[in-house]
Amino acid sequence: MAEYGYEILDALVTDIRPCEVAVESMSEINVAKRLKLATAHKAEAEKIKVIKEAEAHCESLHLFGIGVANQRKALAKEMKKSFPQQHSTSVVTADDEDPTTTDSSDSARDVMNMLLMTQYLDMMATVTRPNNDNDGTSNLIMNSDPGVVRDLQKQLGALSS
Repeated sequence: MAEYGYEILDALVTDIRPCEVAVESMSEINVAKRLKLATAHKAEAEKIKVIKEAEAHCESLHLFGIGVANQRKALAKEMKKSFPQQHSTSVVTADDEDPTTTDSSDSARDVMNMLLMTQYLDMMATVTRPNNDNDGTSNLIMNSDPGVVRDLQKQLGALSS
């Protein structure tokens, strides 16, 4: 147009109509971008949810452990009160008719045996409790002889010496 003396500086385009194929492909590109972004947000939300549930479960177990520890401390304290300190008490044994003396170590041993038995029974109750992860049933075949506590006590004594 310059050879005719006209120069076009700007042109106002008011309506662009690309072909249908171009319109559909641009729409699909936008949909794919939005789906990708939505999937990323959804995955991040699921991740946060799983992390929060795990943190809550961890805190729950921590507080449960503190509760059990405090319960056992209170139990040991009350057992210690219930077994009087025997510094020189006469005891008649079945073997001989002569009275023998016992000391506080017998009382401490009795308390320890009682605590071991209590913890053993707590463990048996916990292990046989139905688990929420399965169908609500729990089967456990285990030797539940209280003599196991005595065997454990011997093993612990061997470890400590």
